[in-house]
Amino acid sequence: MSQSDEIKQYVKTVCEQIRWKKARSIVAEEIENHICDQRDAYVSQGEDEKTATEKAILQMGNAVSVGMELDKIHRPKPQWTMIAFTGLLMLTGILANYFIGSSRHFLSGFGLVSYAIALSVFIICYLFDFSFLGKYAKQCYFITLAV
Repeated sequence: MSQSDEIKQYVKTVCEQIRWKKARSIVAEEIENHICDQRDAYVSQGEDEKTATEKAILQMGNAVSVGMELDKIHRPKPQWTMIAFTGLLMLTGILANYFIGSSRHFLSGFGLVSYAIALSVFIICYLFDFSFLGKYAKQCYFITLAV
C-alpha cells in the first residue's frame, strides 16, 4: 500500500463516522492536508517518506475515534422553522377542535394535554440521535417486539 493509499484509507475511515454527508468532503480535505503537512515536516527533519507518513497518521490518532469526535461537531442545524410550523399547525388544530367541538368537554378532558404530549413527542423524536439503532438493531427489534 502506497503512502497516499494509506492516507486515503485513513481519511475514508474517519469520514465514514460522520453522518452528515455534506461535511464529509470538507473534513476529508482538511485531514488529508493536515497529514500531508505533518508528513512533509517529518521528511524535512530527515525521515523517509514511508516512515513520515506512518508517523503523521499515528499522530492523528485512531481513525474511528477521530471520526466520532468530528461527527459530534459536524451536525446539521435543526430546522426550527419546521418545528415552529408544526407547532402552529397544532395550535390551529387545538383552536378548531375547541370551536367546533363542545368547549367545556375539551378543556376539562384530555384534549389540551394530548396536544402538549404530541408536540413534546415530536420535538423529542426530531432532536433524538437514532444512530444507536444501527449499532443495536437486533436488541431494539426484540425489545419493540416484546412491547
